[in-house]
Order: sequence, then structure tokens, then C-alpha cells
Amino acid sequence: MNYPVIIFDFDGTLANSFDPAIDYLFDDLLPKSPQLAKVFSRHQLEEYRAYSIPALVDHLPQGWLRFAPLLLKVKKWHTNNLHLVSLYPEIPDLIKTLAESGYSMMILTSNSVANVERILERYNLGQYFTKVEAAKGLFNKAKS
Repeated sequence: MNYPVIIFDFDGTLANSFDPAIDYLFDDLLPKSPQLAKVFSRHQLEEYRAYSIPALVDHLPQGWLRFAPLLLKVKKWHTNNLHLVSLYPEIPDLIKTLAESGYSMMILTSNSVANVERILERYNLGQYFTKVEAAKGLFNKAKS
């Protein structure tokens, strides 16, 4: 029997990379920028998650001039702090079960391939994926 390929998104589906990045943003970056701290608050996180990048930038004083450096700092921090990113608890067993059942699995991510592979290897899951592919583009998320 031929099984289909399962394609996973990584961040937010297999791994919780959002919470550590948000902690860094609110605990370290925003306190150093009082102007931005006035605009963003933790209690509005769910609202912000629904925004497109341009809509989020519209909330910032000086728009893109503020957003681009903030994004670059968070991305750099994320790469340097992968030890804080964890897979959701049920994911390792799920991946092993799917592999044992004959499914091929791939990952398409807005993260970097190197970051994803490092996290998968920490959980000894790298061998279960036939490919990890990073999306291309400024923000690595294309509209469907």
C-alpha cells in the first residue's frame, strides 16, 4: 500500500517557537524602547497574531523603520537560543508512529532549514523526514 506524504509546518505545528520569542520581545526588547512598549502589550497578543505583517507595521510609530530592526533582532535571538524551542509533547511519538505506519514526511517552514534540523536532531527525529524546505521571501510566508 502506498501512503501519501505528510507535509508539516514547523513553527506552531510541531514546535513551540512562538512563546520563547514573545518572551524575548516583551521582556528584553520592548522595555528598551518605550515608544514601542506603549504600542504593544501581552494582553493583545491574540489580536496581533491575526494581523498581516503590513497591518502590524501600521501600528508602529515610524512603521517599517521600527519593524525591520525589531524583526532582525528577534530572528537573530531565535537562532542563538534554539535550546528554548521545544517540540509539543505529543509530537515525537506522533512522528515515530507515522513513520512506522509507512508515511513519508516533510517539513515546509518559514524558519531556516538549519534551525529546524538542529531541533529535530535534539529529539532524534531527523531521520523520519525526507526533506526540510524553507519558504522563500521577505517574511517567508506566502499568501495562499
